[in-house]
Amino acid sequence: IAQRKVKLDKITFNAAISACEKGGEWQKAMQLLMEMQQSRVEEGTITFSALISACEKAGEWEKALLTFCLMAQRMVESNRIAFDSVISACGNCSMWEKASKFFGMMSQSRVQSNTATFNATASACAKGGKWEEALQLFRLMAQRKVECDTISRSTAITACEKGGAWEKALNLLHTRNGVDTIAFNGVISACVRAGVWEITLLILEEMEQKMMQPNTITLNAAISACANGCEWTKALHLFTTMAQRKVELDTITFNAAVIGCGKGGAWERAWQIFFKMAQNTVESSTISFNAAISIHDKSGEWEKALQLFSMMAHSMAEMHRITYNAAISACEKSGEWARAMHLHTAMTQRGMELDTITFNATISACEKAGEWEHALQLLSTMEHCNV
Repeated sequence: IAQRKVKLDKITFNAAISACEKGGEWQKAMQLLMEMQQSRVEEGTITFSALISACEKAGEWEKALLTFCLMAQRMVESNRIAFDSVISACGNCSMWEKASKFFGMMSQSRVQSNTATFNATASACAKGGKWEEALQLFRLMAQRKVECDTISRSTAITACEKGGAWEKALNLLHTRNGVDTIAFNGVISACVRAGVWEITLLILEEMEQKMMQPNTITLNAAISACANGCEWTKALHLFTTMAQRKVELDTITFNAAVIGCGKGGAWERAWQIFFKMAQNTVESSTISFNAAISIHDKSGEWEKALQLFSMMAHSMAEMHRITYNAAISACEKSGEWARAMHLHTAMTQRGMELDTITFNATISACEKAGEWEHALQLLSTMEHCNV
């Protein structure tokens, strides 16, 4: 149109910017705004709201905020789309205070907030760790008779989960119908944090009764709950169920199962699950190795513990103090005092902080081998380091 020298008006520009917004072309939308200004075409509410929405959808939160400020400077009236978009942009970068500020500005500007507005603001608060504020917004929705949808409830439950309020999360789950998998996952995660594994399994059962398919996140949380509650047989059953249902197994799944078996004293089963990770092409993490090494050290299977330590050294997993402590403990049990000393030295060279467990295991290894000079030297270093 521009090439044919047809005069472009506000309607034409607005339609083009809206098309860019829908197509995810925020840069082209910004360019059109500049062309509007150059053509001395007056921008309006539709212009700015579409542009802010385009920036928000593209994750350009700074551009969204700047455009909103420009809108205010030009004394262009803000609408709900503009407010919702800028609030969502703030939420995406965990700027809950700004999101709440824009939410308050809506009332001052007499712009009616709706379900999407509340959801965006509550989500921003939840992401910022302000779960009380998120729940307050949920209650405010009821007071203003704004429709509460699945997203609203899921956001409120997630807020409770982050705040450790598992009972509140459970109450929200049973307030009304229309909850989704995300809501159930949030309640289950809250219960895991609270250590109430029995409630976790009841919620999982309820989920299945409602013909809702648990996903990887759901079952990972349930396995972790059972592992933390020393219910390793239940954790193992859930782990097996995931494989049977062809639910994706990830690193968290295997870690939780290994830890659960370890706590239950099922050392051999933990060993099998650990090596099954490689068969499933799931990468072992630091937690995976640490758990497996610690389990075999405590069970007296020091050869397997040291074998895992060697495997970890050649993997991409990062080795921490817990890793070295477990390996040194295995050396102490196997009488390999020189290797224990080598690992102790390696920790110092890597700048790791040595604790009581580190020194005690190494000193004990030297003492059992009759290397009393090394033991005394370590004891002196321990006192010097104020450990």
